[in-house]
Amino acid sequence: MCGITGYSLASSDVSPSLVRVMIDALSNRGPDGPTFEINEFIHMGIARLSIHDLENGWQPFYSKDKRFISTVNGEIYNFRELNRYLRLFGYKNLTNNDCEPIANLFEVKKPSEVFSLLNGMFSCAVVDKVSKILYLSRDINGEKPLYYTILNGEIYYSSDINSFFRAKIMPGIISEDSLKDFLAYSYNPGVDSIFNNIKSIAPGTFLEFNLSTKKYKIERYSSVGAHESVDQDLEDVIIKSVIRQMSSDVPIGIALSSGLDSTLLASIAVCHSTSKLHTFSLGYEGNFDNDELAIASKFASELNTKHHKIRINSDNFVDDFDDYAFSLNEPVGDISGYSYYRIFKEAKQNGIKVILMGHGVDEFSFSYNWAYVSYLVNLKKIKSINMFSFFALLSKRILFNYSIVQFSIKDWLRSIRDLYQYLISSFYHHPGNDFICDEISPPFMQYKKIIGSMGKFPNLLHHINRKLDIDPSAKFCIESLSSGYLLKNGFSQIDSLSMANSVEARNPFVDKYVQTKFLDRYKSKLSAKSGKKEYMYIYEKYLPDYIMHKKKTGFGVPVPEYVNKLKERHSVLDCLNHIKSYCNSTLVDQLIIKNDNLSQMQIFKIILLSRWLAKFEV
Repeated sequence: MCGITGYSLASSDVSPSLVRVMIDALSNRGPDGPTFEINEFIHMGIARLSIHDLENGWQPFYSKDKRFISTVNGEIYNFRELNRYLRLFGYKNLTNNDCEPIANLFEVKKPSEVFSLLNGMFSCAVVDKVSKILYLSRDINGEKPLYYTILNGEIYYSSDINSFFRAKIMPGIISEDSLKDFLAYSYNPGVDSIFNNIKSIAPGTFLEFNLSTKKYKIERYSSVGAHESVDQDLEDVIIKSVIRQMSSDVPIGIALSSGLDSTLLASIAVCHSTSKLHTFSLGYEGNFDNDELAIASKFASELNTKHHKIRINSDNFVDDFDDYAFSLNEPVGDISGYSYYRIFKEAKQNGIKVILMGHGVDEFSFSYNWAYVSYLVNLKKIKSINMFSFFALLSKRILFNYSIVQFSIKDWLRSIRDLYQYLISSFYHHPGNDFICDEISPPFMQYKKIIGSMGKFPNLLHHINRKLDIDPSAKFCIESLSSGYLLKNGFSQIDSLSMANSVEARNPFVDKYVQTKFLDRYKSKLSAKSGKKEYMYIYEKYLPDYIMHKKKTGFGVPVPEYVNKLKERHSVLDCLNHIKSYCNSTLVDQLIIKNDNLSQMQIFKIILLSRWLAKFEV
């Protein structure tokens, strides 16, 4: 695990001091020390967080014939299998570092084949010294970030946007569209960042940059669910993934809520660990319905882990806010991210470098209704449809075409209410709680989670698919989730908050073999069933009744209390004027005029963005 950065050279006269400045921006990602590759056509830097082979596993790695040079951020969980494979070609691993095989694999495989072989979370830069080509690649989920920008024909890349600004190679300019995207649904979708000229490598792809001609192309090597399925029960696949991801030469912890997934993860990990594991749970002071600390702590006691209880309040939130905002690679307006920040901070204080997370099951099993139907709205198809007509169509289908005898009237009304809330939120929300009904937020329609209980109505999705001519496959649904909400609000946020605290967050449930087993459930067409019903036998085997029968809750935060406290510290008007210095648009002017009538979440996003931008001014 580390942070990587580098750039191509216009001439050999460029000073290597620039890459040293860029690597300084990654010191939290790699506190154990930087190393460099300096040659006549590229400068590369690596900031290391030592996880495997603490003494010898320093990068960069070189292939046997010295043709290929690799720097890698992340974990390659199948590195032992890859080392055995390479021995068939006469290669011998020189360290026990998980990232070492990549450079040698380039000697025996094409780039797309090499990246397809990797089971892990990674972003990497590989240089072919003979062909003078730079390859930048990212894992299929996008768990590890990799940003790039091309200026005057040269490419610059880094694990963190801050490297570009620390080196003063470009100005920070936010377009009005980028600002609208962020305010509409809390992040910038896909490969876009909030800055005009900075993008990220898309998950499951690699960028090939010719260091001589300065031309580049992007190629996809794989996608979510594309891996060949294994002939094993899901439980066995999950257990093997957890065991793989527990590989470490440093202590491991687990982020433990009282939900099904993190408790299952903790149970399996404890069963297969040779040492006592650390668990971390968080709760909120005061009366808050979503506080899971008591149940999580009870379960940790039964597992006999070394348990760490974290209880936070609004004063903690305000005091930590700048550091929390500065920790983000990109601004993400999800206030629950602060809870993860505190867990990683506690882990660091207790000497834990690796944290296992329960992310991915709810999304890939469509346990949340928004996840189940998130692929309904196809950008090209939906833009031409009047949203209120669309709402009327769905309401009519729900009310008249499907029996509601099996659900309560309360459930049905909640479905209509939530659907309506989703649809109106698809329009840009203007200051003063006015809606612009003739302008749809396009990226929101493509990526934002859909709220509602529509998954309860059999065949409704199939009808909408046919009406809008949308791909009905589960693969499309998961790819939509993976390129939007799960990528930016999930993996990107978790990675930046963990690495800001020099902690590596791992996600065993999004292992590519586990993903494929989830997709096998749906075959070619999305099932009308959603959730984890088919998998309950696994949970029941490991979890007590008080976990199994607990009401499902999200990782929430007492929003009104926390935002009101934040407003006491930061003026919304000052924050808007600060944002205007980066984005001189009429939208900011409108927000300034109506700043007294903004919603709490709009206020949170504005303050977060302003404080996040402040880190580039240090």
